[in-house]
Amino acid sequence: MLQRKLIVIISCLLFCACSSKEKHDLDIPDDIVSVDTMAVIMADIQLAEAEASVFPYSDTAGVVNLPAYYRYVLNKHKIDTATFGKNFRYYQEHPDAMDEVYTRVMEELSKRQADFNKKD
Repeated sequence: MLQRKLIVIISCLLFCACSSKEKHDLDIPDDIVSVDTMAVIMADIQLAEAEASVFPYSDTAGVVNLPAYYRYVLNKHKIDTATFGKNFRYYQEHPDAMDEVYTRVMEELSKRQADFNKKD
């Protein structure tokens, strides 16, 4: 009888230890954009940086395009540079939240790529 109880207890412990870790809701302050919003902004920034690497300078004045791309993305999302910096610092200081943001960035970019490929 004792062996049976011990086997049940050990089995339960192993099951709990091996079960997948549930994602807990992240407690994001009210003055910080949500993980989903930050992921969309970051996906747009990734695409802007990629485009700026292909077209690094404006055609007329030889001016670097990247700051203009950043302004475009931030204006699109109705967020200023200071607010974006504050939000980005928050996520940098909370690695679990930043990990979730980048997971969603990858999902967003994959979705956009699939949508783009459908159009071809």
